[in-house]
Amino acid sequence: LEPVTLPAPGTFSRYESTRSGRRMEQSLGTIRANRTGTGLLL
Repeated sequence: LEPVTLPAPGTFSRYESTRSGRRMEQSLGTIRANRTGTGLLL
């Protein structure tokens, strides 16, 4: 099992897991400002 690491600035990590809590798959995404610039869009 690999340790959890922090993603690069401006990105996020999401882990899918089983009901028992075992980590299954990691996916990465980018944090962007929304169209009005007043919030975040993940």
